[in-house]
Amino acid sequence: MQKVEIFFPDRLKTLRNGRTQIAVAKDLQVNQQTYARWELGDRQPKLQDLASLSLHYGVTADWLLGLVDDDGIPAKHNTTLSDKIKKLKTDATEISNGVGNLLNSIDKIVGAL
Repeated sequence: MQKVEIFFPDRLKTLRNGRTQIAVAKDLQVNQQTYARWELGDRQPKLQDLASLSLHYGVTADWLLGLVDDDGIPAKHNTTLSDKIKKLKTDATEISNGVGNLLNSIDKIVGAL
């Protein structure tokens, strides 16, 4: 079975966006301590609470749990350091190519002046 890292506490904190736990807990009709323990990762919500959180914040339960990324693509939870470095290298190459194209365009504009 694939090991799945749960991102729920971090995503829940992000969604709260500066509001107090008390205010959010009141909106969700749960105890503030319960909500705080969800954010700490000490406790998992019941299914009906997970559904309420999804509706309250306008996100999917899959996203809350970290099963998909922001774009809805299934998240890779077992990404190795090597995979992360390869992705960074690919991203850097794309950025570098974009900068090169931009500089060429600027040179053409300057040359036409």
